[in-house]
Amino acid sequence: MAAQKPQGVGLGFRFELANELLHCSHTHAQFVEIAPENYLHTGGWRRRLLDQAKERFSMVCHGLCGDLAGAQPLDKPQLLQLKTFLQQQQVAW
Repeated sequence: MAAQKPQGVGLGFRFELANELLHCSHTHAQFVEIAPENYLHTGGWRRRLLDQAKERFSMVCHGLCGDLAGAQPLDKPQLLQLKTFLQQQQVAW
């Protein structure tokens, strides 16, 4: 089944704001947006915050790296890491 397209208000998930966002009793945000490259090798408290965000909000991503149309060869190991991360996080968008 295809995932529903996120609708409504989204917020960029930033570590500096994560605790407040995750522990507020009310927000109009329906989803959070992340740049997956920032989380590829992240563990500890940062990964726990990301996991908590995933439990509360839908998650959408946009890439920061990966010049897919550029002159440089594709970074296949990074693409595989991104694929694994997106599958693990169950990110549909």
